[in-house]
Amino acid sequence: MMGMSFDDRMSDRPPYLVEVNQPFHLSGEAERYEAGAFDDCEAARDACREIVEEFLSSRKRAASTAEELLELYRGEGPEPFVVDRAGESGGACSFSAATYAEERCRELFAGGVGGVAEAPKGEPPLL
Repeated sequence: MMGMSFDDRMSDRPPYLVEVNQPFHLSGEAERYEAGAFDDCEAARDACREIVEEFLSSRKRAASTAEELLELYRGEGPEPFVVDRAGESGGACSFSAATYAEERCRELFAGGVGGVAEAPKGEPPLL
């Protein structure tokens, strides 16, 4: 795409980007990466939810309470967020990874025995 300006290239991209802040790694540096570009706000939010869900699912067995899982998330978990094409985050299409993680941790440990939450009737248990 030689000859195209940065603004021209950006105008071809979908309006919602999902970026992820990844906490400090062994190198001692935090990282940010782009997880995808989306045509609508809800698709971008779904991508953010999926990123948080993947982390919580992978760490759930290491926690015995919702609070422990949330602490793991706060220390190690990815923080996805939505950016509009103009570069503004937190606008009309926003997503709070911290709030979503807190809600999901409570749901994952709600009413279950041995850390397995009870699923609605006819659905497999949440793990």
